[in-house]
Amino acid sequence: MTMLCSFSAQAQLSNSALSQGDWAEVSVPNEAIWRLSGSDLVTLGLPGTAWTSANIGVWGLPAGLLPEANAVSRSVDLISLPIWVDDGGDGSFDSGDHLYFYGQLPQITIYDTTKQDFVVQRHHYADAQTYFVTSTEGGRRVALTQLQPQSNDTINRHRYINRHEEDNVNLVGGGRQWFGEIFDFVLTRQIDLGLAALDANSMAKFTMRAVARSTTSSTDMTLETAMGQVGSINMQLVSASSHANYVDDARGDWTQAGNGVNAWGMVQVDFDRSNDPSATAWLDYLDVKADAPLDWAKYHAALRWLPVDDSVRVFRMKNASAQALPKVWDVTDPAHVRERQGAVVGNDLLWNMPLDSARTVMVFTPYLAPTPTLGSIVANQDIRAWGQTDYVIVAPEHMLIEAERLAQFHRDRGLTVQAVDVQHVYNEFSGGVQDLTAIKDMMRMLWSNASSPSDKPEYLLLFGDCSYDMKGRLSPNQNQIPAFQSQASFSLYTSFVTDDYLGFMDDNEGLQLTRKNLDLCIGRMTVNTLSEAKSVVDKVIAYSDPSQSLGDWRKKVLFVSDDADAGWEPLLTTIPDRIAERLDTLYPFLDLEKIYSDSYVQQSSAGSQSYPGVRQDLLQNINDGNLVTTYVGHGGEVGWSSENILQLADVTAFSNGAKLPLFVTITCEFSRLDDPLRTSAGEELLMNPLGGAIALLSTTRVIYVDAGAMLSDSIFHTIFEKEDNNYRTFGQILRSAKNSTNRSDKLRFTLLGDPALRLNVPEHDIVIDSLNGLVLPAVSGLNDTLKALSQVRISGHIQEGLSGQVMSTFNGRLKLILFDKAQQRQTLRNDGQGPVINFNTWDNAAYRGDVDVVDGQFTATWFMPLDIALQVGKGRLSLYADNGLIDASGSDGRLLVGGINTSAPLDTSGPSIEVFIGNTGFIDGGVTGPDPLGLVRLSDPSGINVVGNGIGHDLMGALDGDWNQAFSMNSRFEADPNTYQSGQATWPF
Repeated sequence: MTMLCSFSAQAQLSNSALSQGDWAEVSVPNEAIWRLSGSDLVTLGLPGTAWTSANIGVWGLPAGLLPEANAVSRSVDLISLPIWVDDGGDGSFDSGDHLYFYGQLPQITIYDTTKQDFVVQRHHYADAQTYFVTSTEGGRRVALTQLQPQSNDTINRHRYINRHEEDNVNLVGGGRQWFGEIFDFVLTRQIDLGLAALDANSMAKFTMRAVARSTTSSTDMTLETAMGQVGSINMQLVSASSHANYVDDARGDWTQAGNGVNAWGMVQVDFDRSNDPSATAWLDYLDVKADAPLDWAKYHAALRWLPVDDSVRVFRMKNASAQALPKVWDVTDPAHVRERQGAVVGNDLLWNMPLDSARTVMVFTPYLAPTPTLGSIVANQDIRAWGQTDYVIVAPEHMLIEAERLAQFHRDRGLTVQAVDVQHVYNEFSGGVQDLTAIKDMMRMLWSNASSPSDKPEYLLLFGDCSYDMKGRLSPNQNQIPAFQSQASFSLYTSFVTDDYLGFMDDNEGLQLTRKNLDLCIGRMTVNTLSEAKSVVDKVIAYSDPSQSLGDWRKKVLFVSDDADAGWEPLLTTIPDRIAERLDTLYPFLDLEKIYSDSYVQQSSAGSQSYPGVRQDLLQNINDGNLVTTYVGHGGEVGWSSENILQLADVTAFSNGAKLPLFVTITCEFSRLDDPLRTSAGEELLMNPLGGAIALLSTTRVIYVDAGAMLSDSIFHTIFEKEDNNYRTFGQILRSAKNSTNRSDKLRFTLLGDPALRLNVPEHDIVIDSLNGLVLPAVSGLNDTLKALSQVRISGHIQEGLSGQVMSTFNGRLKLILFDKAQQRQTLRNDGQGPVINFNTWDNAAYRGDVDVVDGQFTATWFMPLDIALQVGKGRLSLYADNGLIDASGSDGRLLVGGINTSAPLDTSGPSIEVFIGNTGFIDGGVTGPDPLGLVRLSDPSGINVVGNGIGHDLMGALDGDWNQAFSMNSRFEADPNTYQSGQATWPF
């Protein structure tokens, strides 16, 4: 019997049918009885040239989409399908012998008990069905039901079913719906529905669905046969707005009777656009269901009957020939095919069968049966034998070596990981046919087999690109591992593509994708080639390698916003600033940087606006590296904002090495991953081999700002929280955010990247113990204020992140930045929209320096520059340290900064300045490389003033003496280790 169950019973199966024996695969393009010879088995590569007939078998799964609702039963493994082996009776299957089996299409015709008729079920992922041939494992045989005494109830008609449906175009580049013939220049089309199978007395039911685009009037489509007009459907006009549906759809159902005289012939479809000559229509499908004569001369497909009762009836097919040696197979249940013994009486073929259920029958001549498409050997595999698994990486075969390298990386860090060929998943869970649900069923098997909650799988990585074209109609097309596409297909505002579908594990889930019960952490790496796969794995490994990735970039978070081009758009600045202020309160060790476009001067040229300052600061910040970059604003597949503050060319040119941000973007389609004709900027960020992003929590479709703001809030509520003393992984961050809302917009967010990877947040803490010899808790009042021209001495220690103990074995280097008081800045209302937005930044550094950390302790000394803001207020000390293996971070906001030391000695001498290109060995007039680095060495007994508050007191640079293009180097200056009296600034030209 066929084993059908929900996955709560999966533990009963410990091995796959493919785990042993010799196997090969074949595929069939339509529903028929198919024939394989012994010679075909040799061609397939099965060992030997003759086999014991009893060991020959065909295995597979019943055709059709796997159920998307988890509770619906399904086969838990490949099943043996009944075959007829014609070996001449000697028990040996030789080159001239044949086997026969019933093969279906992925698109199946099934009986619908609600509609009490047959319906066609589309398959979104495949057009051909796969079967597995074995020469060692044997299998079922077609059973014979003898011809019974004739009944008085004779059946000589059948239910003819046919569908015409072509998938030529996806109208908006998204969603499951594809459409066929276009009606633009050609307004009338003749279509063959195979109505030659009908006779003049047939009663036919037609269904037609079509879509049309007209922005000025409604349009009509009419169906006509030789019997006359069948019916007409009306498509309403659509809005010209980009937010509206691109087309309107309509469907019609009609019945038409034969006239007793004429043949049915072809059907004709006419498109009437008389009220809008520019309108266009597309046919979706045409269905016909009709009673037709049982006639060998008209037969070309499966015969079907609706259920009546369990009485045995005689079926009589006319115009049969005894010389054709016809056979009758009852294939109603593909797992239990039966031969109904037939007899040719005169010119009629007779057989018996009850109609206690809907029936499907194939009548065929054995020697005329077609041969399936021959595939190749299938190696033994056994996903079902996996034990406890934390993390599954699914990859196409040609990139599996890199998926395995990534798997080993995570195994070395304590996870149990399986890297698996996606075709192997299909082989075991969808009968070798591409079906996304097979991946979910694999994960549900692991989920159900877990002996405890802690043994359940948590992570799934889809290691390959996807496409809205899941059947390879377009060229080029990259669909390594499909994604779930919405039924909505008329607008990118309503359609979605998501991997969340794979993450709902419970029996009552599967269809409601907006539930707050996402179980798995899912990511995708949209790679297509082995070199791309290698690049993304290299980046993950480099990001996690202290020798490549340590640095104070690991405590920087960048907030970027679009400007206000409309009255509501100041929200694009207030949304990220609200998040930034919350982070500043909860996680003061972070250095927050803000690039709000509307706070920069906008430049206008013919027909466009730009923000050169935004672009310069943004590109420099990313190339310097930061922990998280977030953007709120308009955007698309090729960049950010109408002012093009980030462009596709910028993304591919980033060279930040292992200093890779996690990007969080609230913008439209920046990381669209299913467009086969374009690689989005988000994908390019992930795949840039020289830098870019380590991962993205980003948008794949159009999204509205309120929904984006809600999800962004949820992300940043959890992004720096710890779970079991660890920062959450990228997958856990997004899963938590998605489970905080049931809004459908969350389906338009995805994780591009490794779901099991964690942010590179410094692990340990830095604590300031004393200021100018006084223990900090005792410091108070203006006497302890850090005044201009005064000397400052601080001491502190490195503290273990969990225990709070001093790390006495920590020896390394500490970077410190003393920020003058927070600066209040404001937007400029460049486009005159909305109110002025005030916000705070920490961007005036009074001192930057490096000191050694010895046995976990450090001391730093410097002179406060004159150009600090003299009003007294709280400054901030930002601290970062590493020893080449581990790092620590901290901040201190208790220090008062302001005032002036009036007793300081007078210093009228400027610093010593030396300028080089590349390094200090450069000689004036020397030759540089194509991308030179400017280097300035400065020294002064009183220290170097780079605060930037005083007029003419900035550290400025210019190339070739062009001071009209001068640039500030304040933020690029760093003091030499353990001294405030010398240092250097660098700048890439």
